[in-house]
Amino acid sequence: MEIKGIAHLHSTYSYDGQLSLSQIKELCLREGLQFACMAEHTDDLTIEAIQEFVRDCENHSDEKFVFIPGFEVPYKDAHILMIGVIDFFTDIIDVPNLQKWREKASIVILAHPSRNNFTIDDNIKKILNGVEVWNSYYDGKSAPRAQSLRLLQDLQKEKPKTRAFVGLDLHREENFGGPVLSLKVETFSAGTILSTLSRGEYTFGKQGIIISSAGKIEKGGVLKTQYKSDLRVFILSIANHINKIITFLGLSIPKSIKKKLRSKL
Repeated sequence: MEIKGIAHLHSTYSYDGQLSLSQIKELCLREGLQFACMAEHTDDLTIEAIQEFVRDCENHSDEKFVFIPGFEVPYKDAHILMIGVIDFFTDIIDVPNLQKWREKASIVILAHPSRNNFTIDDNIKKILNGVEVWNSYYDGKSAPRAQSLRLLQDLQKEKPKTRAFVGLDLHREENFGGPVLSLKVETFSAGTILSTLSRGEYTFGKQGIIISSAGKIEKGGVLKTQYKSDLRVFILSIANHINKIITFLGLSIPKSIKKKLRSKL
């Protein structure tokens, strides 16, 4: 069967998440999605909260929808998605513990590479399965960032099986509407979804753009993708500049306008 889902979501278990798991599930089902790969921030999470989160993921999973637990782990200037982790052992992220996290995770993804200027520590390179080439919070909902795809290509020269990955970086309802993962599974469970993703048997996309796990643009074309990416980055840079001016003047943008902008961009 073919199923669709989304990745890199933060619920109220994260310090900056605004939606509960039940609210996320409701929104996903409304959009025709069958699974969500979570990525809760490890900042300020206790072991008890993490155990509750994992139980909550299981309790909210059923024959129609599956939550896959996961965490977003900070290491130096980068953030790493540890997908499929069901237990937590430390929030101290040094090199030895980074490897221990790797052993617990089914999939290890470098999150939003644009956030740390597309640089990757050698210790991160050793444990990565892939790169989040399209993070709709940082890159926009219409296309991946071209520089992220180039970063993936550079990594594939050293590790050919490095995958392209995608994430919404969802914190609130208006972050919905970004790129979607598509894959085929024989049975519907967290285990089969994780193994299928691990093997790279998936595509992702939105609005006529489809990208393979190898990072190849299968539909939409390179020029269209590049144009959409460049346009969004330009619009975002202008918006950030305007926001700084407004803040400097002691003003603020109404929440209703912010919400509408987030839902569109």
